[in-house]
Amino acid sequence: MMTAQSVQLILHNCKIHHQSESQTALAITDDRISAIGSDTDILPLADSQTKKINGGGRWVLPALMDSHTHVVGYAARKLQVDLADCESLGEALKKIRVRVE
Repeated sequence: MMTAQSVQLILHNCKIHHQSESQTALAITDDRISAIGSDTDILPLADSQTKKINGGGRWVLPALMDSHTHVVGYAARKLQVDLADCESLGEALKKIRVRVE
């Protein structure tokens, strides 16, 4: 568990779905989620410098990100010559020549 002095932000009174449980609060330390639990677990981590935000019962989805690639499209792009930064036909032909070699 984090020390009270290290917590910069607490979101509480929220609906947080974390793994297989539902929680109501989370603490942020150094731009990362440092603790998740109930309001009674997390609020005591605050000190006078901790910013607290009452979520008003709204949903919070921690670490929800979509980082994926479409493999076929990625592979096809790797076979292409990117001419987007070429400003002339000569530059484009030079890039193509280098790639073919």
